[in-house]
Amino acid sequence: MDEEFFTAGGFAGETIINLKGIIMEGNEKRFIEVIPVAYNVVLEDDTYKGQIKVGLRFTPSNVCIFN
Repeated sequence: MDEEFFTAGGFAGETIINLKGIIMEGNEKRFIEVIPVAYNVVLEDDTYKGQIKVGLRFTPSNVCIFN
């Protein structure tokens, strides 16, 4: 993944966030919101590079698609 979202250009990085629990709870409650929280950004060599703030709101659609 290398998408240019910032005007200076350049790769900002990537991460994986497991959303399984959020989606399951959101489907049961029909809504879930996670307030923004700051997380430390640490490289593979344990170098601290700053923080990223992540928050989300999940509202399931009325359509269920199963594979």
